[in-house]
Amino acid sequence: VGGLLAVPARDTLKRVDKHGRVVETVDRSVIWQAYTPQMFRLGALHRALADSLVADAVITDEASAMEWAGLAPRLIEGRSDNLKVTRPEDFEWLRQRWANRR
Repeated sequence: VGGLLAVPARDTLKRVDKHGRVVETVDRSVIWQAYTPQMFRLGALHRALADSLVADAVITDEASAMEWAGLAPRLIEGRSDNLKVTRPEDFEWLRQRWANRR
């Protein structure tokens, strides 16, 4: 079905209610942080993305589209310095890292 790079979670994770109060500490031994690249057969990925769009499903990355379609992507352990650029501050981290390589 395909797969993605990921690393085991290092941080303690908390589940909160709508008021921001902690309701649970999540067992990090079963939590992995998804990275890129994510690799899937193009036809299956296209169907999963198109169908999830029609269903108004919440999809955060290619792997979540495949999961939504009932498939189980395989995790391949990556490196923790392979930051997934998601938030604006990630760009600054990446810019500094590239500047330091020169």
